[in-house]
Amino acid sequence: FGAEGHADALNAAFSVPNNLRKLLAEGALSSAFIPVLSRSLGEDRTGKKAVSTVSLILSFQAVVVIPICAAAILFADPLIRHVLSEFKDPALISLGTRLLQWFMGYLFLISVSAVIMGVLQSHSRFLIPALSPILFSVAVIGSLIALHKQMGVFPWP
Repeated sequence: FGAEGHADALNAAFSVPNNLRKLLAEGALSSAFIPVLSRSLGEDRTGKKAVSTVSLILSFQAVVVIPICAAAILFADPLIRHVLSEFKDPALISLGTRLLQWFMGYLFLISVSAVIMGVLQSHSRFLIPALSPILFSVAVIGSLIALHKQMGVFPWP
């Protein structure tokens, strides 16, 4: 990344949706959702109650997460200025703002995938949920390598 602050802008932009992910998508959701869904599957063999539970959770997430994503995209500049308050370079603020606007879609997608992983786990399917963090890391690294010029993340050509 070099010593020009590009890594700081990237980390700041990614920290906002990543911390919201911990709050809204994976932590509390997994610990509460999987037992409720497993119980629903055990009580109703037709699966209608489980489908209703998953639908309710996805609807709730859409109602909560989509407005948060929209607000963060609209107010990305002041949010990044707050997170990167020690930086005064307008180019880094601009880079952080653009990156945050792109990264906020991650919050919605990871919220939906957390529900899907919960469904898989409650059906005793553990391979995909176990591999997903590895695949996520590979995707992030691959995206940075492939898109560094377009996003302006790396200072070198």
